Amino acid sequence: SEVILSVSGEYPWIDATYSLATDKDLSLSALRGPWMWVGEGSFGDKQDLALFPGVEYMEAGEKSSSTLDIAAPKNVRFAPHPNTITVPSMAIQKDGAIAGLMWNPLQKWDGEHQKPTAVFASPNFIEGHGNHLLGLCLPSIPDWLNANELLAATPYELKAGKGLTLTASLYALAKGEVLQSMDLYFQRFGLPDLPPKARSYEDTLTMSLKAYEDVLWNEEAKGWMGVIGWAPGRSMDVALNGYVIAARRLTDRPWADKLTEKGLSLADKSDLGFALHQFGNPAAAMSSALTRARSSALGAPEDGKYSFHPSEKTAVLGIDGATESGICARDVRGLLTDALRTGDQQALDAGLRTLKFMRRFKIPRASQVWEVPVHTPDILASADACEVYLLGYRLTGDKSYLDDAIYWARTGLPFVYMWQAPEQRPLMLGGSIPVFGATFYTGSWFARPVQWNGLEWARVLLELDRWDKSMPWKHFAEMVTISGMNQQSTREKDYGTYTDNWEVISDVECVGCMLAPGRIMTNALDLLG
Repeated sequence: SEVILSVSGEYPWIDATYSLATDKDLSLSALRGPWMWVGEGSFGDKQDLALFPGVEYMEAGEKSSSTLDIAAPKNVRFAPHPNTITVPSMAIQKDGAIAGLMWNPLQKWDGEHQKPTAVFASPNFIEGHGNHLLGLCLPSIPDWLNANELLAATPYELKAGKGLTLTASLYALAKGEVLQSMDLYFQRFGLPDLPPKARSYEDTLTMSLKAYEDVLWNEEAKGWMGVIGWAPGRSMDVALNGYVIAARRLTDRPWADKLTEKGLSLADKSDLGFALHQFGNPAAAMSSALTRARSSALGAPEDGKYSFHPSEKTAVLGIDGATESGICARDVRGLLTDALRTGDQQALDAGLRTLKFMRRFKIPRASQVWEVPVHTPDILASADACEVYLLGYRLTGDKSYLDDAIYWARTGLPFVYMWQAPEQRPLMLGGSIPVFGATFYTGSWFARPVQWNGLEWARVLLELDRWDKSMPWKHFAEMVTISGMNQQSTREKDYGTYTDNWEVISDVECVGCMLAPGRIMTNALDLLG
């Protein structure tokens, strides 16, 4: 066996290569590669933030594989199936420094097989040490190891004259924060290429509008279903952004004209956006928006704090009065939007109180508390928080709000697959895990992209890209949008719609819940420019 460490003064990581060769046949139950005891001899088992993308997003005092977000026995996830991991870079942050481990999941460790087993225990409950365990080992799950076991259920048969090689990069920054584990991964392994598109953006607009016309439209109700089988209703977003604006891109002009006529007839002419974009009464719409803004400002909390107030059904998801980034962002968004549209100072002042209050949060949580625990890390909260801080920047020009928007945009990265398992369909790369937890603690969302969540994050990134170029926001948004396009159905019965979720271990599409493709359509329209 041999370990080779390669150091370059140019980069803050050590490349490590672990090799094993044999001159006789071996039955291998376990081979450790890098086995980091982060905090050993210094901060021990404490941490300020910890991140295992796709699996864990923790703050001080929390433990990995806990039941805060998912009930036993599904909470155990120290060595998950490799397709659970969205970005192969995990890290611990303490006292303004980080240490972590990153690797290429597609490395062929025996010349044929891929996806080494990743191990994460914070604190290190596996070995009972006062540190944090970040490691890689062989053989792989599920062919030899079972998930969350470190000895092979089926030993790997290593033949004489053959060898195994496992590579990884270990990193540490004296000044850093846990999200830099994403930056280092992109620096070391490169930005992922865009997924292959199932069709062009122009054809996606056509497909999506056909879905609205042929699958989702209900003539009796004069409205569209948002989900197949759900009650139909009118939608300004579909009428204006779909039937009027997206239809301008169609090559079939007679059909486009029919769609536009229909969209205009169904649009709410009292809506300010419609009144300004098409026709109507902008003065009356503005007056209505101003009244709403001032009423919302009067009802806004003095300390800026919005809270969780559960129903009897959702009481198990968090305590009454709990607050988190997503709760605050979703409640203040309408107020800040009206402030932007009307210029009302009362609405602005009330909105800024909440933005200042939200600076105490570091982890995106609680944007889906109709079914997910308040505590659970949540990409929709990343989108919501980024959006409201970007509104704050646009309203004030204060760059600190833009910095906040950038931070919250970055918190969404650990939820998005930055690699593609070769056995999976081309929807994994760019697929977005909604939460690191479960619906009512039991319905797991691990390794199960829910693309409508990621599409909302992508929508906000496309807006952020207009104001900031510090990261390739448009590229990330395009990855997510293409994954959504690749999930659109070509079946006649649900043509153009896409699934609520698609599990990427066993490749299971949830065909019982097919969604309207509105956000795919508007993101594609935005990407067309």
